[in-house]
Amino acid sequence: MSAKFIKKGEIIVISDLSERELYAIFKIDVLCKLVFRVVSSQEIIDEITLGERQDNNGKAQVQIHQQGTIADVGYEQVIAIINENEKLGSLLTVEVSKKDFQSVEPLMLMLKNIQQEIINSCEKISYDLKNLFFSIIYLRKKGFKQKMFYFEENNSILAFTKEGPQIIIGKTSSIEELICD
Repeated sequence: MSAKFIKKGEIIVISDLSERELYAIFKIDVLCKLVFRVVSSQEIIDEITLGERQDNNGKAQVQIHQQGTIADVGYEQVIAIINENEKLGSLLTVEVSKKDFQSVEPLMLMLKNIQQEIINSCEKISYDLKNLFFSIIYLRKKGFKQKMFYFEENNSILAFTKEGPQIIIGKTSSIEELICD
């Protein structure tokens, strides 16, 4: 199964997500809404807006907005909410504004192929549409946060590691080659 993307006005609705694709969306730095609907009537029974992705001492968290409250939670709490709603027989879709979707579209289109290791070890993955570069910010390890930037224009990588900044040119020819299975 692979995610389906449907345009509904100014919203892109993503449905039929595999677990892996959903986890990838958790890490893509885009404002999105998890929407739970009753299958028969399409009535919305719950919504969770995923906001800023964060690193809390090496643990991935996301700011959620649910039923008027805002909280920074770990992804296991988001999964628990999803599981509770699924027990009620609801159908999960993800909604992203057209503008926000366009800002990360290259990442959204490779959801099912992003390496599990990257999904598990990063705080967030983002794309700068204006300057045409991807970034992966990894979770803090032993007080240090690694960062990697991939520039499409010249297929170069700028990485910040414990050893300091590194520029890598000519090792990869696309973001897919770098982050996908």
